[in-house]
Amino acid sequence: MYYMDKRHLLLIHLIIFGIIPITAQNFKIESIEQDAMAYNIVIDVRGNPCAQIKLRTSLDNVVIGGNLIPNEEGQLVGREELYYVFHMPTEVNFFTVDHASFSRSIRVDIRDYGVERLQGKGVYVVYTSGGPATPAINDIADTTISNHEAAAQTETATFDVLQIEVNGVTFDMMPVKGGTFERGKHQEVSLDDYYIGKTEVTQALWTAVMRNNPSKNDRGGYYPVERVSYIDCLVFLEQLSKITGKQFRLPTEAEWEFAARGGIKSRGYYYSGSDDIKNMWYAGNSRGKIHRVGEKLSNELDIFDMSGNVWEWCSDWYDSDYYKNSPASNPQGPLTGMERVCRGGAFDCNAGACKTKYRGHESPNKSSNSIGLRLALSAK
Repeated sequence: MYYMDKRHLLLIHLIIFGIIPITAQNFKIESIEQDAMAYNIVIDVRGNPCAQIKLRTSLDNVVIGGNLIPNEEGQLVGREELYYVFHMPTEVNFFTVDHASFSRSIRVDIRDYGVERLQGKGVYVVYTSGGPATPAINDIADTTISNHEAAAQTETATFDVLQIEVNGVTFDMMPVKGGTFERGKHQEVSLDDYYIGKTEVTQALWTAVMRNNPSKNDRGGYYPVERVSYIDCLVFLEQLSKITGKQFRLPTEAEWEFAARGGIKSRGYYYSGSDDIKNMWYAGNSRGKIHRVGEKLSNELDIFDMSGNVWEWCSDWYDSDYYKNSPASNPQGPLTGMERVCRGGAFDCNAGACKTKYRGHESPNKSSNSIGLRLALSAK
């Protein structure tokens, strides 16, 4: 929703012109220049003023990622003539540009252009080259601030939902296109493509594989399996892999968080798929029990229950300082430790534990009626 006022609000125009050839295309961002022509006041769902990105491109279905804010209907603003229009909070300092033909996301860090953070007044225009000539734009200064370059190469392999059946039980593995995101305090992490379960592992699937149901809330069917330790999960994964011929595993902590936050389609929600905790099963609405998977809102990747319902084991050992020294590409966690990471919060947790950035941890031998698991699968 737009609110008009005499105050200025920051507006970013990202103008990218480029024709993607069969092999590769280099996009060069020439400069970010300030303009003071926009007067729109945009308010996000939290009631805070936010900026706006207008992406002009010759490509269809371009995706803007990073820490973005939806409008009040829960959707990005969409198409406006020649532009893709997105809202952006003023506190962020980067965003990503992605397209199906790119082998990886293009990351645009405004600090590379002399802009420390987005302010509440003023207008910025991001100039690019690498495609057809940029048309003249009236009333905009032509001072170059800095240069930044990123490569985008075509990708021909298909990457679709995997539907798998085990002894009469069907489940979906959702494709997560690799990309880069920030976690912790300014630690940038890049991930390759992978698959992750659309839902938590259900009691029906566990029973189909293991011929038993360890859950305290033994309701069967599409309720999440729980009361499974990390060690129990490894046995389950080994058996599932033998049955299907695929190497199932737990997600790494980085993979879990990237998927929970919506991957390259992230809109910057506090929880997975929403800023409203009522869209998750947590202590405030669960009535003290687990619920069937998929009943609440899915996130940007159409994945369910990554916040709330049951905690989910990750493959990493837990180390509170790991982010400070972890690899920048596909981190696997510390080599040793005492506890394993678990993420997402549960039906008996407060709202804070359900945030996508919250890190839980437990002994690998512990089982609880609030801890389950989600499957992962490498794409290659």
